Amino acid sequence: MTAPKDLDPSVSARACYGFELRRLREKAGLTQTALGNHVKCSGSYIGQLETAERGPKPDITEFFERALGADGTLQRLCGLALKEEAQPPSWLRDLLDAEAGAVRIRVFEVDVIPGLLQAPGYATHLFKAGEPLDVEARPIEDRVATRMGRQDILVGPNRTELWAVVDEVALMRLKAIPDKDVVAEQFDHLVKRAELPNVTLQLLLVEAGVHACSATPVTLLSHPEREEYAYVETMGSGDLICDLDAVRECERRYDYLRTKTLSPAQSLAWIRAQQMELHP
Repeated sequence: MTAPKDLDPSVSARACYGFELRRLREKAGLTQTALGNHVKCSGSYIGQLETAERGPKPDITEFFERALGADGTLQRLCGLALKEEAQPPSWLRDLLDAEAGAVRIRVFEVDVIPGLLQAPGYATHLFKAGEPLDVEARPIEDRVATRMGRQDILVGPNRTELWAVVDEVALMRLKAIPDKDVVAEQFDHLVKRAELPNVTLQLLLVEAGVHACSATPVTLLSHPEREEYAYVETMGSGDLICDLDAVRECERRYDYLRTKTLSPAQSLAWIRAQQMELHP
């Protein structure tokens, strides 16, 4: 028999729940299958809970409580896990904090419109496209709300300056979405954002060819007192970079990228033309 996976209960409330569930089950002298027979679920499901591969749910936790005599311990841990998982992951909180304190943000995304320029329908479409491969536990509605909330920095009293390079490929993929209301909403949103005095949008056409950021999305965040950060996102995670040399390299690549874009006026005219096609 394979040895059970070691679990550090201090990592998260979900991990603590799994650790405690295993401890109580073993104390009761039950196998995962035997406990599953008691509460009408599979032993493999219990195994996934005990290794924190799945998060707890209140209904099944009630059955565990009765079967194992947990005296409310699992219920409390279940509640903590649900609250914890309703929050953005730590790497996203780092980005939110960095964005909130920035006076200027420069951004480029590969194949998608940057999050600070996304409309709700488009953001929802992107999140749904990632399922069931997306392992993030937060509901899509919460994630869309977080993304929309990030945009408050563009319209509040102390507006952040945003410089965004938008890839034509992202707009081509947008236009391929079957729901044309989503497409129209996103083009309208882009135009409204590009018309803000603190937002500069530049379009990178496909004909520009390969460029300095061909495989790497990048966000550059300038803070007061000349503090500079770079943020690079990967699949399901992201890193806030503080190392000065690494930040300078990201800035160098971003500057080279901009040499291949249309001017802000040309970019806005191009996007408005696309918008007008959707509103005959």
